[in-house]
Amino acid sequence: MEADIIEALKERGLVMTEKRIWIVKAICQAGFIPDVETFWLELRETRPVSWSTIHSTLRLMTLCGILQRESEGHRLVSYLLVDTEKSKNTYQ
Repeated sequence: MEADIIEALKERGLVMTEKRIWIVKAICQAGFIPDVETFWLELRETRPVSWSTIHSTLRLMTLCGILQRESEGHRLVSYLLVDTEKSKNTYQ
C-alpha cells in the first residue's frame, strides 16, 4: 500500500522526499490520525520533520483521495486512510 501511495503522489508531481516517505509510512501503519499535532509530535521524536511538511503532505494526500479529512468543531481535525480496495482508481 505504501508503494502505491508514494507512486500516486509522484504521478501528481509531488517530490517524495525522505520526510514525506516517513509520513506516508507512519500514516499507513496508523490507518487513522485522531489528532494531527500528536501525530506530528510522535513522528518528530524519531524523525526531524516540520509541522509544515506534515500539514502539506496531509493536505495533498486528502486532495488525491488517499486520506479523508474529518473535523469536529474549530480545531480538532483527524484523518482516515481511505480503503485502498474501494478507492484504487482514485489515486492510481
